[in-house]
Amino acid sequence: MKKYLIRLIGFNLIFLLLGAILFGTVLKDYYNPVFPIILVFFLLFSLLTHFLHVRYGQKSFQSFARTHMIVTLLRLFVYSAVIIVYLILRGDRVAGFVIFVGVLYILYAIIEATSLTRKFTDQQNS
Repeated sequence: MKKYLIRLIGFNLIFLLLGAILFGTVLKDYYNPVFPIILVFFLLFSLLTHFLHVRYGQKSFQSFARTHMIVTLLRLFVYSAVIIVYLILRGDRVAGFVIFVGVLYILYAIIEATSLTRKFTDQQNS
């Protein structure tokens, strides 16, 4: 879990730097002040879902599959709720916000999938 936290913070800093460069130059018109908050939210929620995967998915493949489906559904509902709440509270810059959340969703899903694959592959080889 500690390795994952360090890796996730590293990726978060890279995303923050890339976002600052992109939104400071090319995508200046699409910047939304809520983006850094969403980045921190993704970091914390990814830590929670990774913890759930590791804690409840270690017993067997069936346990992992069940946990993965539940966590994925939970993630989908939470991220959808964040988008809906944003739409209700602030109707401006919706397209950029949805695209930003979608890109983060894909990036964090890749990070988590590779980390879980490494973790469970290493456990099986030990």
